[in-house]
Amino acid sequence: MLTEDYLMRMIRLATAALAEVVGLKAATLYVDALFVIDKTFQQVTGFNSELLNRMDDASLLASLSGPDGPDPERLVIVGQLFQEEAEIYASIQQPDEARWRWVRALNLYVEAALTAGAENFSPPVEEIQILLQKLDLPQLPIETLYPLFCYQEQAGDYAQADQSLKQILEKSGSSPDIMAEIRSFYQRMLDKTDQELEQGGLIRTEIENRLENLTG
Repeated sequence: MLTEDYLMRMIRLATAALAEVVGLKAATLYVDALFVIDKTFQQVTGFNSELLNRMDDASLLASLSGPDGPDPERLVIVGQLFQEEAEIYASIQQPDEARWRWVRALNLYVEAALTAGAENFSPPVEEIQILLQKLDLPQLPIETLYPLFCYQEQAGDYAQADQSLKQILEKSGSSPDIMAEIRSFYQRMLDKTDQELEQGGLIRTEIENRLENLTG
């Protein structure tokens, strides 16, 4: 993991850069904003934007990990840079470039939320919700949907987790592994209290009916 002093310097650097990007975007100085993002990417990760966008998700995550695993704060910083980059591409009418970066930012935010163990670390809940409003759930790849499902269940958003799991099922077919995951999820839901289920957006009788249909 990164030392606390180094991490704090990195957070301050990224915070200042993101504030500068917001100002440049407001002035429609998009090329300048992309330059600041690229420079900050290099300072935070050692790679520029072009190289980072060529990496697959596993390689990107490995580059943001230490001996003890991913650094959640660093994942969020890089996710914010990708998100700002996406907003710029959306503003200049390049939706495919924007969507790719929004998905990548979502992946990083979800991973940060799932791996967060650092004291005083606040999971990027709001950032995840913002991106889910921009992205169509059915269009997300399974590589994004499964961690998202795990995060939503962990966060107590059971109805949303159920929707993500349904999308995984539609994309992968009724494979034994997926069907087992669905049954396991519904069994875990039945272990919740009625109040917990209601807060998470599910109803016990619906879960019981779905589970009966799966096992019947």
